[in-house]
Amino acid sequence: MQFLLLAVLFLDVFGVSAKTSPAMVLKQSANFLSSLATADPEIVNKMINLVADLETQGQDEKNDLIAKASAQAQVEEQKKREHDVTEKELQDAKDHFAAVTAKVNSLSAEEVTKRSLLAVATSKRDDAQSLADETKATMISTTNRVAEEKKAFAQVLQLLDSVVVPKNLLTIGRSLLGSDAADPDAVAAVKAQVVDLDKAADQEASDAIAADTDAQDKLVTAKAEYSAALDVHTTVAGALKEAQEELNLAKTDRDNKITAERVAREIEHKEHLKTIELNNFRDLEVARIDEEAEALAETKKLLKTLL
Repeated sequence: MQFLLLAVLFLDVFGVSAKTSPAMVLKQSANFLSSLATADPEIVNKMINLVADLETQGQDEKNDLIAKASAQAQVEEQKKREHDVTEKELQDAKDHFAAVTAKVNSLSAEEVTKRSLLAVATSKRDDAQSLADETKATMISTTNRVAEEKKAFAQVLQLLDSVVVPKNLLTIGRSLLGSDAADPDAVAAVKAQVVDLDKAADQEASDAIAADTDAQDKLVTAKAEYSAALDVHTTVAGALKEAQEELNLAKTDRDNKITAERVAREIEHKEHLKTIELNNFRDLEVARIDEEAEALAETKKLLKTLL
């Protein structure tokens, strides 16, 4: 400890600052020893060993600082890569959300169109059903009435053939013949009129049946068109529902990706600031250590001249 006590004494004597590094202490101590006529070899060797220890310590500290700064740079690079991944995932999520949104908009417009066509088909079917019900009722009523009339017409013709025409048979809802007009010509004229009425009744029934058949055919067509429109609308509405559910999932995924990207960006920035701070500290410390290494080298060289 003798040489250290001497070093402290020399620092006090020459007014060296309390912040002077160990290297500067040793250098000034070596300078002082070299000014003496004789220097104790033991003290000189101890000082040389101390210088060597300080050199090793400085290099170890320097290497440790460089290693820590390098490790921090790697951490920052890893966080940057992770941030890059979240940015890509976010962009993919945004693109998917935009695509599904466009799909929903397209299907929404199509669903409105198909719903409108379904409404038209529904109205057409309902109108056809009403007409079919009406014509069927008319057909049934007409054919039943015509059947009764044809029975009466047959009876009238049978009676006219026997020239026995009771008064009550001459007025079957139709004025055919007066009770005093039963001569052959009048009977023939009445028969012709009855035959015409019978034909007219057949035509009336035939027309009612044709109208009913046409209405039923139109109803079948209207029902088929309605069924087709319903199937198309059901398909589009189902696709729209699925797309809306997909959009909800895409929105959730996009929002989660936004959060993940923000967190990753903040972490990367935090690590970047750490890297800057550590690099600045490393640079300052390395400069100091290098400066001290030069002083220690000069000190060692000086001390060796004293042996």
